[in-house]
Amino acid sequence: MTQDELLYFLRRVAGDDSVAPDTPLFSSGLIDSIAMMQVIGYIEDHGHVRMGTEDVTLENLDTANRMLALVAARR
Repeated sequence: MTQDELLYFLRRVAGDDSVAPDTPLFSSGLIDSIAMMQVIGYIEDHGHVRMGTEDVTLENLDTANRMLALVAARR
């Protein structure tokens, strides 16, 4: 999963083409809890990692860069 692939997906989910690598997604309200479930599924499928409940935090999932860092750390 590349940054470009993740950003394309996040822009579609958020309905906002201006989503950038450090755009706050959940804390800003761009995506809701239902969309976050889609994001988690995408990260697991395309990042080839399994996420536990301890991974589902704003520190890990609020921006594309944080998501990519989580994937890199889990590999």
